[in-house]
Amino acid sequence: MTLGYTIDAWLQVHEADERTLEGFRGYSERTIKPALATCLSRRSAEP
Repeated sequence: MTLGYTIDAWLQVHEADERTLEGFRGYSERTIKPALATCLSRRSAEP
């Protein structure tokens, strides 16, 4: 499981104001995912 997948899954279930979620999504798309989306998340790297 990649970090990009994990972020997307979290954003689908996280409870917050819609405007806050839009901000999180934008920051994720512009900043986090371009740099780290293909990295494996810690949980998937464990045996």
